[in-house]
Amino acid sequence: MTGRGFTWRQALKEERALSAAQLAAVIGYLAGELAGRARGRAREAESLARHIRAAEQRVQPITEEQCDQFFEGDYTAALLAAHQYAWFDGLDEVRRRLIICLEFNMGPRVFGEFKGTQAAIQAGEFDEAVHNASAAGDFISA
Repeated sequence: MTGRGFTWRQALKEERALSAAQLAAVIGYLAGELAGRARGRAREAESLARHIRAAEQRVQPITEEQCDQFFEGDYTAALLAAHQYAWFDGLDEVRRRLIICLEFNMGPRVFGEFKGTQAAIQAGEFDEAVHNASAAGDFISA
């Protein structure tokens, strides 16, 4: 915004005092900018809502039997993935269930990246395994 040689951005950079009229003009400009952004975000949200409604109309519900089949397939895949670790059978029942749960929810590819956690489990260092699993750098641990 400029007017009579005034650039409010330049005035702020130079830490010059603004007159009441200039300050009111800056506030008006910024309010307009914010309102424009809000309108743009509202349009984006409305567009997203339309896409979601359209997708919901195309979705076909599944039966209880299909749901059970999907679960059984996913659970079997998680169980097989858990058994790939040589140390899995040496764990107690609760820890085996935990590994199966992790495989089920994370998937073998993601859980496979938790090298530090796996090494700690294999060594029986379960507190360390928890620490490694919650550490951001576990993906690159050896």
